[in-house]
Amino acid sequence: MASQGRPVVAVDEKQSDDLPPSVDFVSIDHRKSIRVAVDHLAGLGHQCISYIADGQSTTYSRRSKSEGFLEAAAANGLTQCHIVMPPEPSERPQFSGKELAELGRRAVATIMESYPETTAIVTFNDMTALGAVEALKDLQVSVLDRMSVVGIDGISVSELLTPSITSVRQPLEISAKEAVKCVAEQLGGRRIRKDIYVQPELIVRRSSGRRQ
Repeated sequence: MASQGRPVVAVDEKQSDDLPPSVDFVSIDHRKSIRVAVDHLAGLGHQCISYIADGQSTTYSRRSKSEGFLEAAAANGLTQCHIVMPPEPSERPQFSGKELAELGRRAVATIMESYPETTAIVTFNDMTALGAVEALKDLQVSVLDRMSVVGIDGISVSELLTPSITSVRQPLEISAKEAVKCVAEQLGGRRIRKDIYVQPELIVRRSSGRRQ
């Protein structure tokens, strides 16, 4: 489509860093989302943080978050941090809420067995955080007193849980507005490519606190 002179905007997904020069790119700053979460936990005294990622890194956002976690840990001087990718039950990518929550449950089992020194967990989305919190409850591990949990997304269900989940909100409505604006500018004659990264926002709730 871009080669035919039609406006094209890639939103939150690209297969490589080499998009055509005529294609704009609009995305949440996923690396910044993870950095905000890790900075928050490090500021509360947590030094052993585990990041729950999906085992297939199937999308640009998921790959960026995993890379961002390693960068954030290094920037905070944290040497006891781990990326946890629980075994996938199938080769099919997991996207439904139920599947993502179950991934969080499986990851917590791995963390408690392999990295028992962990005092904080970051998950690549809020549904996975929900599953992680439920698994911790089942194991009688106190969320907040023993383990802090931070999700990425900012979906409304996070504030309805007990405890409510600290989350890094990703303002998708801003991404949508920026994408529409890019299309309008291209229709108006702009030919210089734009890369736009929308900034996340930390929402502190009851699932994260100072290391005990």
